[in-house]
Amino acid sequence: INALMAADNFWNNREKAQFENRNWALFDKQAAILDFGDVNFKDEADRLRFVLRVLEQYGTFYRPGTESQEQLARQRINLAESISPPAITDFLNSLAKNGKGVSLWAEVEGIRKRWPRIFPGLSGIYNIFYWDEHKHSLDYYSLAEKRFEELKPFYVDCFETLCRLSVIAAALECIIQTGQGGVQSTKKILTVEQFETMKNGNKPDLLKDLVVADIFIPSIDNKLRNGIGHHSARYHVVKDLIEYSNENKNGIQQMTISYIRFCEKIVRICGNIELASIYINWVKGKSHGLVGRIV
Repeated sequence: INALMAADNFWNNREKAQFENRNWALFDKQAAILDFGDVNFKDEADRLRFVLRVLEQYGTFYRPGTESQEQLARQRINLAESISPPAITDFLNSLAKNGKGVSLWAEVEGIRKRWPRIFPGLSGIYNIFYWDEHKHSLDYYSLAEKRFEELKPFYVDCFETLCRLSVIAAALECIIQTGQGGVQSTKKILTVEQFETMKNGNKPDLLKDLVVADIFIPSIDNKLRNGIGHHSARYHVVKDLIEYSNENKNGIQQMTISYIRFCEKIVRICGNIELASIYINWVKGKSHGLVGRIV
């Protein structure tokens, strides 16, 4: 119920309270309506802290059971900052210079804006986070709404955004391990740009050994992403499943996934985006001069 109310009501008021517009009178009015704590703001920095806190509290509705992963991500950010402040500064400056921090923030916001329309058709999936998996299985359930044409591009966008968020995490882990900027591979340190432009299907090979790998790896299903993103992917009404294909040097591989399991993939990747947004929130806060724990 809380998640449904958040999806229905939160984003409407959040949209009106746009921090970037710097209409502080309107911002303060809408912040009070959101009812997420103290709104006696002293300055712009206070307002940004409020925005980041609200977004992360909102996100917890859609990532149940991730408290330990959240704590771990924050610890790793703090550790990277303490190990090499110069490397952190260089990394943040590079994100500012090429506009990647701003564009990634906008990507995450764009997914959240689409979520209130999509969430009602997926809300039943959230039972999986609370039941005994030995007694229950999604394979015995079905969803009433079939919205594959809408969910298909949404899933692809979520996949791409999560992969881009992984760049920040990988860069911070490299600073922790080496004191240098970049992304560590088995043989050498790649530049952030080299890792970012790497095919997403190859990124799990570098991400799998990171301390924070579980935030990303479970949702980076490259075969599903490529198959779902292809125009030939379709929903089979009678069988209640999605048919898609993958092509490689050995030919074309025909694949299927039940509609409800595809919807589970979306629920889980959205939860991982909300969890990984801790990284872009940190970048956003640092770009505005916030110090210490951002949220």
